Amino acid sequence: AVGMLFLGLALRRLAGQVEGGGRQGVWVRLCAGIPLALGLLTLGEYAFGGDTGIDQLLFRDPDPHATSHAGRMAPETACAFVLLGLSFLAVDLKTRKGRRPAQGLALAVAILAVMALMGYLYGLPVLYQIAGFTSMALHTAPLFLLLSAGFLCARPEAGFMEAVASPCAGGFMARRLLPAILVLLPFLGWVCLQGQEAGLYGTEFGVVLVIASSMVLLSVLVCYR
Repeated sequence: AVGMLFLGLALRRLAGQVEGGGRQGVWVRLCAGIPLALGLLTLGEYAFGGDTGIDQLLFRDPDPHATSHAGRMAPETACAFVLLGLSFLAVDLKTRKGRRPAQGLALAVAILAVMALMGYLYGLPVLYQIAGFTSMALHTAPLFLLLSAGFLCARPEAGFMEAVASPCAGGFMARRLLPAILVLLPFLGWVCLQGQEAGLYGTEFGVVLVIASSMVLLSVLVCYR
């Protein structure tokens, strides 16, 4: 929760900051450094088996046996904090070809969050939990997705976000297709899975139904004016 709050503050500062930093950039780095440190410390605890005392620093875990380590966030959550923290610290870093590595890090967090949400939607714990460790919470995944999206939208004129935000036909098509890819396709898969589990059809027909439904949906979005 503390990490999420500071990432939200960092995003708020970033939204009002011109590229290059200045005084606002210092606040962004300070706010992003806290969740980055929390993530690194937690990964260190998992890797080396130690206890830095941060897991129950503010609150005691009422059920210490419900998770692999009392009060400790999941490894996926810690990785997401590290990646997003690094994203904010390197927000304006550019390669010689004009690419933004920070956007790739934020996109990786978004992928982690989407995988966790799909795991909860489809009832597949392997997508949001590493065996033997604490799982990423259901409410944590959408928060990471929102923070990643907010970070990417904070610099719409740079990196691959420039193509998405473009007023040209390519940008218009990207903005139309992305919601369908991120929301409607997983929902279609869930509906087809429910029919399969209800015994209405077998696995092969379910796969064909998902593919056919996706083809129809994307075709309509591409052709609709």
